[in-house]
Amino acid sequence: LDRDGDKTISFPEFQTGITELAAKRDPRMWPVAGMMLFTGLSVGIVTPAMPVVVKLLGLSQAEFGYVVSAFGLSKLLGNVPAGICVATRGRRVAMSGGLLLNGFG
Repeated sequence: LDRDGDKTISFPEFQTGITELAAKRDPRMWPVAGMMLFTGLSVGIVTPAMPVVVKLLGLSQAEFGYVVSAFGLSKLLGNVPAGICVATRGRRVAMSGGLLLNGFG
């Protein structure tokens, strides 16, 4: 990114370099981006609908709290094995496997 060779990167150099890197897209990223889009949509759709589901099921506020906490707890407990998987097998395997599990779950 250092275009003028002064061993520092100015903001215009940074901006130009990042723009050039962003213009080069690997076509293999589209399936992963699509899976991430649908994963985000599923969370984005379910979260606002939770109060309606709580009302329909007749859950108490405490039970609703358990449901919301279970989501956070599962993420917390899943991050440790996911981190180990990334460290041992690489990001591609971890991302693909996680999105695949999320799609089936």
